[in-house]
Amino acid sequence: MILFIFLCTVILIYVIQVIWTWKQSLKWADNIPGRNDPIFYNMPLRMGLATPVQRAAIARTICRDYPRLTCFLYMNEIHIHVNDPDLIKQVLTSPHCLKKSRDYRFANWNLGLGMVELKIVSANAWHVTRKHLSPTVSGRALVNFLPIFNECSQNFVKVLKPKLGTKEEFDLLQFSVQCTLDSICGNLSTILATLFGVKVNALEKNIKFNEYLNRLHEIAMIRILSVHLRIDKIFRMTKLYHEDNFVRSQCVKFSEELLAERKANLKSESANNNNNENYKEDSTKESNVNILVDQLLFVPKSDGKFFTKEEIRDNT
Repeated sequence: MILFIFLCTVILIYVIQVIWTWKQSLKWADNIPGRNDPIFYNMPLRMGLATPVQRAAIARTICRDYPRLTCFLYMNEIHIHVNDPDLIKQVLTSPHCLKKSRDYRFANWNLGLGMVELKIVSANAWHVTRKHLSPTVSGRALVNFLPIFNECSQNFVKVLKPKLGTKEEFDLLQFSVQCTLDSICGNLSTILATLFGVKVNALEKNIKFNEYLNRLHEIAMIRILSVHLRIDKIFRMTKLYHEDNFVRSQCVKFSEELLAERKANLKSESANNNNNENYKEDSTKESNVNILVDQLLFVPKSDGKFFTKEEIRDNT
């Protein structure tokens, strides 16, 4: 009996200590709006149990009640929801916001931009890589995407216009996603030219690639929002795991084909360079942007080493 009471006391003390430590870990968010409101604990549960229409109403209410920012608890992490443009700018430019959430591991591009490995890594691990590749995302490169954004916006307005004159409810997300995917598929050759330096027939050859990539993102979000699927051992026993492996292999195969084509193009250009002394001058005039793959292939990292095949694959 004494032993039982002793064990119960030890367990009780341990539970109290764990709860106290957990509460202390949340104190940094005490001054954020919503921290002391019911939304802090029940928002993920409300969203999970609500219908799509109810979720839209909840999101609208949250944005109205907390116009600048708020926070909520999901699992053991505090998530901050920011609405104000000035605050968003501070978050994106702050050196204290470099560390990526462990939820990024569900995307499983462990060596890619902004992705953490399965082991804990420092905030600088991906920041250094992004800085290395920043020349490929210059202002001149972004200019090439302005027609894409313009076309996507016009298509979105055109599709929604017939719906606005009726009282029928519709899923806004469904239309926005469809217009975005249509724009990406129709202009994928421009995007891939910036990434890989190759030209492809986007509609005929790469429509499946967009479907596979979109499905990968869906599976990652399912894992983030499902408590049991966050555990790797349980996830490996599901059909989603095998589907994830298949679509991921298709994305890798596609990127490796483009990488091989880029290498062949560079080899051909090198041969032309040997036969044409004005080649370098002409290519400089025609080049508008830096190709991301070229930066990965030929520009060494800060430690003097070149990117591995896996790093190139995940970054692209």
